[in-house]
Amino acid sequence: VLCKIACMSRSRFYQSFKQKLDCTPLALQQQLRIENAAERLKAGESVSQVCFSLGYANLSHFNRRFQAQFNMPPSLYSRKNISH
Repeated sequence: VLCKIACMSRSRFYQSFKQKLDCTPLALQQQLRIENAAERLKAGESVSQVCFSLGYANLSHFNRRFQAQFNMPPSLYSRKNISH
């Protein structure tokens, strides 16, 4: 869809995207999704609520993705960053 909007072939779009942003569109989408999860955890939502509402089907997969980006599991992040 994005390649059609940009009027590029799929391969050219991915090449240009990666050249400019140093990641693939999928990697950027996943990064933004985990950043959204972090904000929601800060707001006090539970880990499982955030996980499933963002479309993850598996809590352990969500935990691995979150930990890869923030170097801590979402449960610890939530406890450290709850806004008052």
